[in-house]
Amino acid sequence: MNSTTPAVTKKAPAKKKRKKIIAGDRKKIAARKEKVKPIEKGITTVKATGHRYGGGAPKKIVDLKKVEHLAARGLTIQQIADALDIGLDTLAKRRRETPALVEAIARGQAKGIAIVTNNLFEQSADGNVAASIFYLKNRAGWTEKQIIDSTVAQTTSLTLKFINPND
Repeated sequence: MNSTTPAVTKKAPAKKKRKKIIAGDRKKIAARKEKVKPIEKGITTVKATGHRYGGGAPKKIVDLKKVEHLAARGLTIQQIADALDIGLDTLAKRRRETPALVEAIARGQAKGIAIVTNNLFEQSADGNVAASIFYLKNRAGWTEKQIIDSTVAQTTSLTLKFINPND
């Protein structure tokens, strides 16, 4: 190396200059913003078709008669959601939004209980003893109690024997 070689210095990066916005550019920016805003016709179409604005899956329509029928069969809320091919969270959200859905589930559950109760009552009336006992236990408060009387005599004897280590 030669002592006359100049030292290498790094230059600081140049600052980017802000571009001045001229009147023509402002019109372009405003036009871009207008494209982003939804138009009234588009919103009406979205509401009519059930699609979310900007894409996404269409909103699935829940058939209240089907929900009522499934609840009458004794299905749980999770099983109803599975049968409708929607998630449990979606069904919960719809239940919060739609009082008719809550009523359909309650009505279906009541119908299912009524059908089973009537069937049980008819079997009991036809002479089915097991059905009669089950009905009376659950509806009339009958219980089967067994009273067990037991006495336990306890005697304990303890015998201690001392051993002399010298013997």
